[in-house]
Amino acid sequence: MIKNANLTDFDKIDQELEDMIDLNERNAALGDQLETMVAAVDDVIDGRSSTFRARNGRNVGIKDDNGEKCWIVPSDEMFALESALAEFKTSNVRYRKSFQNRVAPWMEACFGPEISSDRLERGDRLLEEVLELLQSGDYPVDRVAALTDYVFERDKGEPHQEVGGVMVTLAAYCMAHGLDMHHAGEDELARIWTKVEEIRAKQAAKPTGSALPVAVK
Repeated sequence: MIKNANLTDFDKIDQELEDMIDLNERNAALGDQLETMVAAVDDVIDGRSSTFRARNGRNVGIKDDNGEKCWIVPSDEMFALESALAEFKTSNVRYRKSFQNRVAPWMEACFGPEISSDRLERGDRLLEEVLELLQSGDYPVDRVAALTDYVFERDKGEPHQEVGGVMVTLAAYCMAHGLDMHHAGEDELARIWTKVEEIRAKQAAKPTGSALPVAVK
């Protein structure tokens, strides 16, 4: 029997149950992928050979530069193993590069190292995207100036902690708006890789020294 339970308590229980279901589903998918990978490994091992038949009819072995025996494996089985391993790595985040590290090559391709490391420019674009997100969610524009004055009248925070605050707050915002921040990030990264030339041209036309991304007449 639950005593002194309110709606918040039940919401937490409901969320925990949903998290458990999600975890079980992900574990089931992981188990299927592992079974596929183990089967692919077995096929490679079963099909391997330490020798091949030379043109003279003799069975010949292969050794590396250190004299160690090399195995010969069928190409189809090897390709199947590589495919299973690639799928496993792609669908399991802990085996992938971080999202931040996967954004880095896109930044390099679009802007090069100098603009990529320009802290003022990065701040301009971060603020622009935050405002665009709020605009898309019908956030009242008059509240922006009030919060700007409030924040900049206070002491500066510590960047590491503030980044954490941005991440947590973005997650909470997405929950309130029915959005998946991770899926949205992956979708956007895939989209902007198709826009490299267009983004380069936009950057080249950007007014020097301005916070705005385009010239305003």
